[in-house]
Amino acid sequence: PEFRVEVVREDGGSRVLHCTIVAEWARGSVDGVHETVLRGLRAELGVTPALRIEGAGTLARTAFKAARLVVLQP
Repeated sequence: PEFRVEVVREDGGSRVLHCTIVAEWARGSVDGVHETVLRGLRAELGVTPALRIEGAGTLARTAFKAARLVVLQP
């Protein structure tokens, strides 16, 4: 399974306005997955980003960590 981090930055700045983690889920039902992943992110990062769960094979495969960060326009 793949994941990516989508951020929206302040126009012309470096401050992050919004952060969404997009993760694939390939193991059956997604019931309870959303809350479990958010709890883990909160525990590890100290913040609670938005989370979007996608089906397996939805995200492009990448061999480079930097390609997992996607900066979107505000």
